[in-house]
Amino acid sequence: MKRSLFVFFALGVLAALATAEDKPAARPAPTAAADTGVSAPPPNAPAADAKVASTSSALLRYLPPARGAPRMRVGAGTRGNGAPGARIEALSPEDLGRTLSASPSLYWHLSQPTQARVDFTLIDPSSVSPLVERTLEGPFEAGVHRIDLTHLGVKLAPGTEYQWFVSLVPDPEERSSDVVAGGGVELVDASALREELARAPDSQQVLALAQNGIWYDAIDALSRRIEQTPADPLPREQRAALLEQVGLADVAAAERAAPPPQR
Repeated sequence: MKRSLFVFFALGVLAALATAEDKPAARPAPTAAADTGVSAPPPNAPAADAKVASTSSALLRYLPPARGAPRMRVGAGTRGNGAPGARIEALSPEDLGRTLSASPSLYWHLSQPTQARVDFTLIDPSSVSPLVERTLEGPFEAGVHRIDLTHLGVKLAPGTEYQWFVSLVPDPEERSSDVVAGGGVELVDASALREELARAPDSQQVLALAQNGIWYDAIDALSRRIEQTPADPLPREQRAALLEQVGLADVAAAERAAPPPQR
């Protein structure tokens, strides 16, 4: 009797062991990151300042006026043989850019430092001679540069489609080597938008300008903020985002890679 009980007990233990071996091992409970399909960041990961700036800049959209305007931006190197290694670009949309200021600031970008001469020309289509012809003061560092029409004593007339150019002149005796870039600018009367801007906080004014197609004022506001608060990455990222939206991706990439400007 005892022997039978022992055999029955031994068989039960063996069956239990076999069942345990066939059952798959229990998995740990999934984490929140696994539930969402996103890998959890490693410990002590750096703060994602660039991600914050990119998210904020995603709200900044340039909406040009839908009027089928012809292309007015002139790309670097479209005339002559070009300057070795140097590129110059007008920070302008491909079609006509608008402004609310009779004496706006115009911006251009240089790919590398240069000792070469840079000429600025502003053309009124109703005039035979250029409205402005001026040699800018150099030498020039790589990056974004401003031409303030207020300092040149220039006032635009509303509704006139002006063209402006910056020319990199490596050899004044051989102008075929000039590298030329430029764009179009028009002064518009937008009383309702001016009232909206007067009521809006500073943080929302650039958004309103870009959404209403006021290109030069939006770029000017961001550029001055970059100069005033060089440690803040947001205005710089927003300016780069606007440049990408008008086809100036190379300039945007160069600006993101460049060190912050010094005050």
